[in-house]
Amino acid sequence: MKHALAGIIGDRQRQIIHAVVDEIFSKPGEEYVMKLMPMRMMPSAILINEKLSGMGGLTGERALNERGKAINAGSSKTAYFDPGSYQEHVLFTERDLLRLRRYGSIGERGLTGVTAGELDELSRSAMKLQLRMKNRMNKLNWDALFTGLYNWKNISFNFGIPGGNALTAASDWTNYATSTPLADLWALQTTNAKLIKYKIKEFVMNPKTAADMMSSASINKVLQNMNVKNNDINELAKFLYPNLAPIKIVADHWQDESLVSGEIVLGDASYFVPNDKILVVPDFGGTLYGAFGEFDVTENLNDPSATIEKPAIGPYTFVDEKGLEERESPWVKVVSGFNGAPNLLRANDVFTIATH
Repeated sequence: MKHALAGIIGDRQRQIIHAVVDEIFSKPGEEYVMKLMPMRMMPSAILINEKLSGMGGLTGERALNERGKAINAGSSKTAYFDPGSYQEHVLFTERDLLRLRRYGSIGERGLTGVTAGELDELSRSAMKLQLRMKNRMNKLNWDALFTGLYNWKNISFNFGIPGGNALTAASDWTNYATSTPLADLWALQTTNAKLIKYKIKEFVMNPKTAADMMSSASINKVLQNMNVKNNDINELAKFLYPNLAPIKIVADHWQDESLVSGEIVLGDASYFVPNDKILVVPDFGGTLYGAFGEFDVTENLNDPSATIEKPAIGPYTFVDEKGLEERESPWVKVVSGFNGAPNLLRANDVFTIATH
């Protein structure tokens, strides 16, 4: 016999949650890192990492009546790795289900076919799933760029960023009395043998590192002498080093949560971009591949539409009503997740700068 609360979260209610979650995939790129490594749907269960090789050198000299020397063709290194699987659920307890049942019996029904109360309850749950999914993708991409690794469970895949690409600023930016942040960036951009081949688009840092810049005595001295009231670091840089690449401050962050005595308690917030680190973003315009890599979303068998013959691609949501069999304390889960991983294709072009 069916439980009295069965079907309260049916296909229509599930679709409301799924629509909110799916906005991440249908409108990707809102977060900065998703522009550096855009999302791509991959009809595959295995990912291929193709490490694109750089090009350089000079055409060789040739003596008349002799053949020119052979050179290496454009090459790349290929490796295979498994994408990760990410899944969470929102638990609707007996009390939640009774409340939804009440919402479903009163009020006007709009285009969604559910009442305003139901919509509010379901949307809040969906927004939480969406936020956590966004945070996971952001963190995976940033971690790939700053560590060169993709970690899932106890498995690690190394994208192979060259060790020499980890640069260090000439001064310690946390020592405000002696630091020279703008001069350090200018020297790296114009004299570092590894960077001079690039047209640098941006130097990316978090607000803490940017605050260290603005606290430098060398910068404050200029501000005082010039009687500058606008403390915009890029405006100051234009005056001192007109061709210095712009400084991009990325404040995107996440925070963990825990359940204490039935109440959700949020932990401390952390920036995705690490403290005291800068990502050098080259201008990839006009190149064969115009980004550092991509975030690949792969096949899954969790989506209600998936079959062995035709797995689904993208996020999924489904309703788990097994908890209704527990008559003493029934519950229902709305499960959501995705399979995928970052895929860093231009590992040779990833440069970071340590400022401390």
